Amino acid sequence: MEQNEKMTPAEEQTKDKRVKKPSDVQPSRGESTPAGKLRQVERMELRRKREEEAIQAIESSALLAAANAKQILKGVVVGVYTIGEGIKKTVIVSVRYRDTFIAIPYDEMYIKDPFNTEGMDTTAEESVNQKIRRQKKIVEKMVGANCQFVIMQFVPGDDGTSDQIIGSRKQALYALNEFYFGGDNPRYQKGDDVECYVTNVSVHALVVQVAGVDTVIKQYHLTGRWCMDLHELYKVGDTITARIMEVFKNNKGDYTLMLNHKAIELE
Repeated sequence: MEQNEKMTPAEEQTKDKRVKKPSDVQPSRGESTPAGKLRQVERMELRRKREEEAIQAIESSALLAAANAKQILKGVVVGVYTIGEGIKKTVIVSVRYRDTFIAIPYDEMYIKDPFNTEGMDTTAEESVNQKIRRQKKIVEKMVGANCQFVIMQFVPGDDGTSDQIIGSRKQALYALNEFYFGGDNPRYQKGDDVECYVTNVSVHALVVQVAGVDTVIKQYHLTGRWCMDLHELYKVGDTITARIMEVFKNNKGDYTLMLNHKAIELE
């Protein structure tokens, strides 16, 4: 087509509909100014906040459903702190589940408390402080360990909108106990080799959880190797295989195990 030749109406329409390349698209005058760029950043920030709120709403709904179903969830122990004053002090274990923090009171951590408070005067502040120090020392060794729990309660936050979620490891352990050891034909029995999750390491013993039962394995049931300190061989979060030597059930229906890892090691 010659330069001075006029286009037909159909050709003019086709020209207007040609696909523009990204390089052909110029930013609007408003968006190229500092104020326009600021508005663009604000829109992106608003979009991000809305996405976060949508995710939080989904997670809250899932947590509520888990609480209603008494579903056992698994998080990680990330910290230990105390609340209250005087004789009302309480140790709280903080467990992170996805992006949510669950508060588990010390009394909801164990079926059988590792710290025997029998005979302790819980009306004296000094005795309570001693108990709190001992309890914190026990649970601080679990920091970094997996923690199974069920959600017990949603407590409104101070701001009136957010909730503090209260959990119970003890109730999760009860459910696991019944699942693995309950009934006429339990899933785990004497003589079975089971996987144990290490939740605490001391110089001459491990505390492990197996099927919801917290169990101490002494060094002489762990290994025939010479070891001055079990911290050289084990850490919180390790898994070991041990053999169930005995299963005990007390009059409260609580289970205790006798485990032996050395028996497998020597085979």
